[in-house]
Amino acid sequence: MPIKKTRTDAWESGLTPEAVSKLYALVGNLSYNAAVVAAKEQLQIDLPSSASFYRFLERMREEDAALRLAKATQVSREVGVIAGNAGISDSDLIRSLQSMGAEAALNGSLDDAAKLIQMATGLSHAMNRTEELRIANEKLKILQAKEAKVVDAAQDEKLTDAERVEKIKGIFGLR
Repeated sequence: MPIKKTRTDAWESGLTPEAVSKLYALVGNLSYNAAVVAAKEQLQIDLPSSASFYRFLERMREEDAALRLAKATQVSREVGVIAGNAGISDSDLIRSLQSMGAEAALNGSLDDAAKLIQMATGLSHAMNRTEELRIANEKLKILQAKEAKVVDAAQDEKLTDAERVEKIKGIFGLR
């Protein structure tokens, strides 16, 4: 779902990006009535109707979520590059991120904890997928080697039919 753009005639379109950020940070979790008072007292901004105000909050939450996701993706890539350059294994990096996440949670930084755990989880999923692909590739190579042996056995004119069957059974471990 694409992020809704602010209409040019929306009440907040007259605010600077800095003022919009300050306003959202101040009133993002408040009720309309509390937001009206806080915005007026602290930022000297008059809020519009409650419907317009809640549309503003909805747009800002979407933008905030998209920005957080983009930042998390960028940080995750940067951490991976730094860890790779430092010779830190992926499993050590995952453990470090988990420890940092636990420490952040204990210190009350739940947003930071969640981000760190998400990074660890994402890296773990990527590692698991890489390992699954490696195992599948090994299995394919083993099957290709068996196929070549079966073809050789089937085409070996020195063997009788019974010997060919026994050799093929041996290739597949069916003796």
